Amino acid sequence: MKKFMLMIMASLLLVGCQDSPKEKETEVEPYVDNRTVYESNSKPRGIRLDLGENNIDTTPSFVGLLGHCWNEDINQCFSELNYSPEEKIKTYQKSQLPPNTSIKIIFDYDPAKEKTLPYPNTLELYLVKDDQYAPVPITDNSFIIPSENGTYTYVVKSIYDDEFKGIAFHGFQIMVRE
Repeated sequence: MKKFMLMIMASLLLVGCQDSPKEKETEVEPYVDNRTVYESNSKPRGIRLDLGENNIDTTPSFVGLLGHCWNEDINQCFSELNYSPEEKIKTYQKSQLPPNTSIKIIFDYDPAKEKTLPYPNTLELYLVKDDQYAPVPITDNSFIIPSENGTYTYVVKSIYDDEFKGIAFHGFQIMVRE
């Protein structure tokens, strides 16, 4: 009887230790976000400033996103900021540049978002002082900073009016110093 029980226990042990049939391994497909800019409410392209060789202290100005809107009807987007950007922007890191320096506004390039994130059609630049917006002339995305020493606050308004429609505002400060 002991041999019989020993044989049953051994067979149960062998049966229990067999490999279970393997499930087919499934490959996980990489996630591709096929939503439009409107559906995902993606942030617009970032902006950086090309200061050339003129930067006095090699500190690049921080350019921050102040607000954006995507809407198939661009008229539904806000056309101006509903708050004073000066308080927020004054905390940003700023570059020190000599008077009358030319600065170029450059939109970030991201290969992963190149097909889904548009470039703006129109660029407007404003010098902001005491909540007053003064237009600044731009040629080929470049502008000239003032000739007088001081700290200057700028707002860039990017208008997207092509396949995707929207408006974005970015802000930065420049310190002019001889």
